[in-house]
Amino acid sequence: MGDFKIEMTIFLSLGVAVFCVCIIMIIPFYFSILKIENTLWNNIREKAYKRYFELKQTISERLKDVHSHPAIELNDRHHSEKPFSFKSYWNYIWRVFIYMAAVFIFSVVNINYFYDKCADYLLYRPEVLKNLINLQIAHTSLSIWTNEAAYGILGWPMRLQFPYSYPFENSKEILNEVISKINYSNSAIHKKEYSTILSHTFEHIFYESNQDFLTDIFNLGMYTSKLNIINEANLIANNLASQDVWWGFNSALRELDRKYNSYIEEIDKHSKKVINDQMQIIVITLAVFIIFTLILYFGFYLVFFWGEKNYLKKINSVMEIMPQQFG
Repeated sequence: MGDFKIEMTIFLSLGVAVFCVCIIMIIPFYFSILKIENTLWNNIREKAYKRYFELKQTISERLKDVHSHPAIELNDRHHSEKPFSFKSYWNYIWRVFIYMAAVFIFSVVNINYFYDKCADYLLYRPEVLKNLINLQIAHTSLSIWTNEAAYGILGWPMRLQFPYSYPFENSKEILNEVISKINYSNSAIHKKEYSTILSHTFEHIFYESNQDFLTDIFNLGMYTSKLNIINEANLIANNLASQDVWWGFNSALRELDRKYNSYIEEIDKHSKKVINDQMQIIVITLAVFIIFTLILYFGFYLVFFWGEKNYLKKINSVMEIMPQQFG
């Protein structure tokens, strides 16, 4: 799992780095294109004004020489020396915006779905295992305190064997606490959000009939069987059960304890696999995103900006020879 975390961090850092590098590489193209466009339109304006002034001077001379009309005053007071700024940046910004929006959407989806899902699994896994271990411990405690309560009624309590060091007050109260813990852990482990972490085998054993147990009480599924076991514990603790029920109760709890070792091991492996699979999905999506980003950049944006720059350079080159045509 540690390897996947390292791999995921590397891919995430690489993805962010690729995106930043692509954006940084686009910026010089953007300003270069704007500079060429401004130069182009300033040249066009200068040439248009110069041609207008020459034409106006020709007309003035013709009026004076041919029609004896007073000369027209020629000045360039209406001509602004302020450089012309061509506002075409939106034509390029929206393309960059689409690129950034695609990255943003990917990040939102990846964080809100894949990362959150993986984070949830990482939180759920220790909770599930903790509740399973608590159940296993509680089953042992259930056996101990049920028997202690029953022996107490029969006059053979454990306190007689340890008259000066017996630390417990009332075995039935402790038994009730154990039953409450079993009910709590039993409910906690079967929350809906834990279903992915729990293996299908465990859910089948817990809710459905199974023949995997030697003790008949578990044939109806572990959930129903535990309710019966708790009921039997109360009967035994109050000396209301037969010897056969008492013997079957202890046999069932011993078998359940052995089974829980394999259940905990199975769910531990299954939950690791679920988390590793989710991390693998994150790594794959990051790799796909990086490839998509590079293809989009080199296959579209770089080609587009490079083409625009060369196109404007050619137009600017043509504008350099336009005075010969006006002459």
